[in-house]
Amino acid sequence: MPKTMLVLSLSAPASVAVGAPVSIRVALENRSGQAIWVVGVLDGSEAGARFPHYLPTISGPPGVPEPPPPWCGMLMPLRLQEFQLLQAGKQFDPTQATAEASFVPITIFTNFRASQPGRYSFHLTFSTLSQGDDAWLGAAGGSEEAAVRRRIAQVPRMQIVAQPVIVEVKA
Repeated sequence: MPKTMLVLSLSAPASVAVGAPVSIRVALENRSGQAIWVVGVLDGSEAGARFPHYLPTISGPPGVPEPPPPWCGMLMPLRLQEFQLLQAGKQFDPTQATAEASFVPITIFTNFRASQPGRYSFHLTFSTLSQGDDAWLGAAGGSEEAAVRRRIAQVPRMQIVAQPVIVEVKA
């Protein structure tokens, strides 16, 4: 499946004040002519501990350290309801939990507060390029494991890098 079938995008306000949160919005858009199975951000996704990976980075003025991705070390089991059938032409916010799916925000973005003024660049890479199903499953022992493994096989393997979004942080 070509990379252009799914598009990952970020959006944010053009500027914020020092110390203020930066509202980064994430969207996966299906630009193919068919429905595609996708999974949103799960515990461990942004730390690269499980698939799908949603790997964020933030860069800023020289000397400002990039925050490390937080992760508690625990992985909940991947469940069938975490798979979303993204219809052609539709968008999906992989950070928004639903009544069925336990998606989580990208905490490196939601917790970010710039301590000094300057231009900050927010980046996100989405990847499903796992070498096997175990890298998706999380905690073992779920009653749905066989069905989950079958669904994982239906998720297209790809890596997508979003266009960075630039935010001016003002004093």
